[in-house]
Amino acid sequence: MGFKNFILRKGLGSPGQTARIWANNYNQLLAHGYSEREALEGVFSNFQHGQSSVNNLAQVSSLETTIKYSDDDLAVLIFALLCDTKGYIQKVLPLFDETTEIIYEEIQKIAPGSIQFDLQGFKQKARNILMFHPY
Repeated sequence: MGFKNFILRKGLGSPGQTARIWANNYNQLLAHGYSEREALEGVFSNFQHGQSSVNNLAQVSSLETTIKYSDDDLAVLIFALLCDTKGYIQKVLPLFDETTEIIYEEIQKIAPGSIQFDLQGFKQKARNILMFHPY
């Protein structure tokens, strides 16, 4: 693992660390009796609340629209949520393949049942998010 990959996977606030945090949150919600859809909604709400409390949201997305577009896929949801944070899209564009692979791998390790797409399908959904995102 090269230094860039290490930082993207393990660095503070990195896509890898973020994916792990929210995959664990998803699993905790399931363990407390939430349905898979409710757990996704919980991740969405917890993420938005956490980011807004530190003034790090560039926009606040619609829960229903974001969950519907994610097709109940946690990796897609996390990518979409990250795109709502300040400066994320500008940072991810040059590192798209590495970033999406790391998010996908981390979710696959921690919450494999939450993935609806293979890696290529996930990357396509992520590209669409970047293409249609207002920032």
